[in-house]
Amino acid sequence: MYDIIFKNAHIVDGTGAPWYKGDLAVKDGKIAAIGKVAGGAARIVDCKDHVLAPGFIDTHAHYESIINLVPGTEANLMQGVTTQVCGVCGLSPAPISDEVEGDVKQYVSFAAAGLTLDWPWRSFGDYFNAIDVLPLGVNFSAYVGHGTLRILAMGFVDKKPTAGELERMKELLREALQAGALGMSTGLFYPPGVWSDVDELAELGKVLAEYGGVFACHMRNEADQLVASVEEVLEVGRRSGCKLQVHHHKVGGVRNWGLVKETLAMMERARSDEGLDVMLDQYPYTYSATTLRAILPPWAQVGGVQATIERLKSEEARARIMADIGTGLPSWENQYVQVPGADAVLLFYTPHTPQYQGLNLAQAAAIHGKDPVNTALDIIMLNNGSDLAGYGSMSEEDVKTVMRSPLTMVGSDTIPGSATVKCHPRAYGTFSRVLGKYVREEKVLTLEEAVHKMTSLPAARFGFAGKGVLHAGLDADLVLFDPDTVRDVADFADSARHPEGIDMVVVGGRIAVEGGRATGIRAGRLLRV
Repeated sequence: MYDIIFKNAHIVDGTGAPWYKGDLAVKDGKIAAIGKVAGGAARIVDCKDHVLAPGFIDTHAHYESIINLVPGTEANLMQGVTTQVCGVCGLSPAPISDEVEGDVKQYVSFAAAGLTLDWPWRSFGDYFNAIDVLPLGVNFSAYVGHGTLRILAMGFVDKKPTAGELERMKELLREALQAGALGMSTGLFYPPGVWSDVDELAELGKVLAEYGGVFACHMRNEADQLVASVEEVLEVGRRSGCKLQVHHHKVGGVRNWGLVKETLAMMERARSDEGLDVMLDQYPYTYSATTLRAILPPWAQVGGVQATIERLKSEEARARIMADIGTGLPSWENQYVQVPGADAVLLFYTPHTPQYQGLNLAQAAAIHGKDPVNTALDIIMLNNGSDLAGYGSMSEEDVKTVMRSPLTMVGSDTIPGSATVKCHPRAYGTFSRVLGKYVREEKVLTLEEAVHKMTSLPAARFGFAGKGVLHAGLDADLVLFDPDTVRDVADFADSARHPEGIDMVVVGGRIAVEGGRATGIRAGRLLRV
């Protein structure tokens, strides 16, 4: 007697092999049989020739700071995600100390979905222990953030670490890896990661190599210096021997469009000629999303958000910031000049200036009565770090080029939102957008290729045993969807809309989504690696 039998499915098993018709039985959280299944079950689901696939793995999500507040993470669950990787882009909520907690919380508040952050843990092990007892909607894994390690060891400063400070970072990294962290993420575009260099990163990479951990990189520059930034990541791998993951690979700025062909070739050569284990992930949109503070030069962010706000109040400092935004600085990725105009900067979330929320920066400037850059600086100052903005600097053709690469997995880069807190629509639509727009409509990928990138490819990459493939004895994390209707419906005007065409989501053998609604079942678990 099985728990569930799925009958009459088009089985896409995650390996990339062609689909086939068959049944699948679930028992005690595992796939008990697959192919032609006989016998009874407590629940029989007629799939009606819809696709049955492994549950999707989101390789890049930002629930790390609020997972204890929203353990259900329904935006991901409802689009078929059954496992998510968090702690990305360099700042994790652990390890933490009383002295730096306030600064780190203020910096990451743009990704807090309007919630008041509550971090009762201190070590990374304490953090994972707290998550381990939560009623998780989906399985959860996380990196430790390089930026967090750096702040704990040396503060929010622009300098090279001393030998003692570097050793402290290594010690904290070892503790996190021993507690089950997936690896270490970096945000080399953001403070304090922007002040690190390849020597520091390679030394930390050696610790990662000891444990088989992944060096996951939001690179230093994803625009004019894209090629040099990829080379920096590869150099970390050469010196350390650790695994490399390039996050949300893309290029910004019209003059740079097409460079992804060169960087993809670089990574493929590094694998074939040098034996470097480098892979990447991507979200399927031409707009990014991050804090509005991304337009500020690095020097203006020394000391944390409060120090930045004080500089914005100073006429002299503000004039220097304005000049640097206008002319740029060596190696700095100037977000503002990458977009075609102020109307391509979208203001998703500005809680202390609600009159601008949902507008683009040009519209906000017209209301505010100042030029767009000064308007942006005022919005940053007034929102104390809680702003979230989108930057439309990417090319649709580049999105397709990166998507086709055999090295590419799918990651939403979710910065959470809600019915009342606007966010990028990728938080609700990433996986269904790949299946609807890029598989069915534009045929960039075959169905089997897309499912492979969402399932077995990341499962093998990150060592998620039992996941990513439909095979007897493996975990019953499943998604059933209609390939003819699945699509994303979230957009920039209304971001909190769940996708269409997702029939059912099963986590750990239990039905968590059915008929477009969450059932309330929370069967996710913490994945320590």
